[in-house]
Amino acid sequence: MSDDISITESSGNIFEDLGFSPEEAEEELLKAQLGAEIFSILQSRNLTQTEAAKILGVNITPFGRTFETFTLPSGASPWCA
Repeated sequence: MSDDISITESSGNIFEDLGFSPEEAEEELLKAQLGAEIFSILQSRNLTQTEAAKILGVNITPFGRTFETFTLPSGASPWCA
């Protein structure tokens, strides 16, 4: 067994690297970027999950599960209920 690790350079789009068609990869990347931007704005406003869900007009249960595992580099989660 070899200890060599094979490294493949990314195309710049993780979804394309995972085998999505170019069209699907672009759409998924745009959705991920949009989600990250929305999350960044909500985080900068120091909103709770409940407040953020209300602003976005979504149910707190799936919204909270989406972000409950996100933690800042310091280990502190900005999503306090």
